[in-house]
Amino acid sequence: MRPIEVSEAISVYATANVPVMLWGQPGVGKSDVVRQLAAKTPGKFLNPLTGKKERKVFDVRLALLDPTDLRGIPYYDPEMKTARWGQSCILPMMGREEDEDAILFLDEINSAPPVIQAAAYQLVLDRKVGEYELPKGVTIIAAGNRQSDKGVVFQMPTPLLNRFAHIDFTVSNDDWIEFAVGAGIHPSIIGFINFKKDMLNKFDSRGKNSAFATPRAWAFLDRVIRAAEAAGTKDTMIRKLADGVVGEGAAVEFMSYRKSAEKLPNPDSILDGTLKKLPEDVKQDISIHFALVTSLVAAIKERFENANKNPKDEKFAKAGGNFLKFLNTELKDELTLFGIRSAMKTHQVMLATLPEFRTDVNQKFQKVLSMVG
Repeated sequence: MRPIEVSEAISVYATANVPVMLWGQPGVGKSDVVRQLAAKTPGKFLNPLTGKKERKVFDVRLALLDPTDLRGIPYYDPEMKTARWGQSCILPMMGREEDEDAILFLDEINSAPPVIQAAAYQLVLDRKVGEYELPKGVTIIAAGNRQSDKGVVFQMPTPLLNRFAHIDFTVSNDDWIEFAVGAGIHPSIIGFINFKKDMLNKFDSRGKNSAFATPRAWAFLDRVIRAAEAAGTKDTMIRKLADGVVGEGAAVEFMSYRKSAEKLPNPDSILDGTLKKLPEDVKQDISIHFALVTSLVAAIKERFENANKNPKDEKFAKAGGNFLKFLNTELKDELTLFGIRSAMKTHQVMLATLPEFRTDVNQKFQKVLSMVG
């Protein structure tokens, strides 16, 4: 199941109060999908970083726990003259508002020994352990690698397996590119993955290389490249750094693509209107056009935010008009559609009110309008 489908499936299972188990190879983004789902779903937890209300995530790694940790700590109740169990803070708390609609994420559940997994039986099926009970609105999601992925995993007992609905997580280039554009991944990486689609995921359970390309590894490389660029690191060293993240083969091909992408124009010169036509050498090299569109989308998003998201702002209106004109005249239809859709749908940049959007006689814009509403 594709990542975009996983979110929808989890939502349906959650409504039906059915726990979910995500299966997938290392680095494909299982954990990211859960966190994105929590961030996109209105909830009762106020995220201090974003200032938005979303669902709280309790990330519990059973492999780090003892069997009794889920139940809590025993203490003597002098009033009842009996032993009681103090709730563990690693689980959502009944009566605490921000926990009422939380997600209990049992990541790497099958990395825990069977005796620890057995401790989760009652929690997953009955939503309680001893005296502790999960709040009614909590969604249970687990994730893990298969034994064939050569990770540190134990076979899950059949009683625990039968307590979940199971989803096989697959890699999707289109879904990853949409995520990468929204997350601001380096344009050269997005352009490269679009050009060499088989490079997104090169995991081989039989391979012996320590570093290999996965969606997670490319996201790591984004951070490495930005840090290297900020430090003025030479390309020869960046190549070596990339080797350690995505593997030698992927690094060699990526750096070759990155070298070609260096001749791309500054996106600000296009938005300012000083560059209206692509240089001929760039126009002929179709492989790097996707990286150009990605950088243009990031630039128009920044202009929109600088205008306080006001589409009538004079400076933004001019930049937005140049953005639309350039895409329309200089790039192929599919790239024009991708650029406008990414700006409008992924980043909520309001382009449809601009004169250039509606007055240019162009079927491409009409397609976009039907796609984003």
